[in-house]
Amino acid sequence: MAGEGDVNTPPPTAAAYAALFPKAELTVLPGAGHFPWHDDAEGFTGAVDGFLTS
Repeated sequence: MAGEGDVNTPPPTAAAYAALFPKAELTVLPGAGHFPWHDDAEGFTGAVDGFLTS
């Protein structure tokens, strides 16, 4: 998971890391930064919950 505005690990970098793992899925939270669970707690828990229940 990456925040759209994360300057430490921007989405393209997170995508490159995810590509190293065959079953990885990248979710980018719009408007979130480096701490997406803090910047958009509802979006973060929704994305994690969606991943865990699929």
